[in-house]
Amino acid sequence: MALFLVAVVAGYIFYTNPAILSYEYQVLASLALSFARVWLAFAIVTALAFPLCVYLIFKTRQSSKYLLLFQVIASIPATILLPGIAIAFSGFPFSSEFVAFSVFFLSGIWYVIFSILASSRNMPSNILEVKSLFGIRGKLAWKYIYIKALLPGFITGALTAIAAEWNASIVAECFTTAGVGSGTAISCVGTGIGKLLDSTVTSGNLTLMLVALANLVAMILLINTFVWKRMYRNVSKVYG
Repeated sequence: MALFLVAVVAGYIFYTNPAILSYEYQVLASLALSFARVWLAFAIVTALAFPLCVYLIFKTRQSSKYLLLFQVIASIPATILLPGIAIAFSGFPFSSEFVAFSVFFLSGIWYVIFSILASSRNMPSNILEVKSLFGIRGKLAWKYIYIKALLPGFITGALTAIAAEWNASIVAECFTTAGVGSGTAISCVGTGIGKLLDSTVTSGNLTLMLVALANLVAMILLINTFVWKRMYRNVSKVYG
């Protein structure tokens, strides 16, 4: 019912304000490209962080020894590293895309790692005993132990990681000497919601900014409600 009301209100606004409809096309195109960048970075984060946590928790069983090192590294915000990242990729083909990817990647990976490591402390101790007793290894271990045991922590980390990536999208997609707004462009992608929001600050186009923010917030809320929350409910009691 709520979604229907929102759709009706949105339809009325577009009907009475044709200019907003043209903005909507621009915003959706920008949002689609940023969505692809964010989720590509998150896919790489998952491919690296999940096996790393499996190794630390189940193989070495010494994950706590690495926490301090991880915390020190994670305390350095990705945005502070942006100038160095931009210089490192300058001159490369698609350098702005590599810069954006690097910021998205660094913004999200630590949330996933810390969440998985933290949730593993609540994992039943007999899981490790069963694995050792029956000698479960390889694909069976991944299917019945690793994924099931760490998935709740992973989903919690995924929520915060993706939110952090979206939060960094403005500077990731358009890094200028002014930070945000007017300034000399150091690294800017062709199109993206972060770049679009940055340009609205420069041009003072408040209407376009509000349309972009409304679409971004709506997308995040829909994904969180219909994807992540449902997934978490399904896996939170996997060993209950």
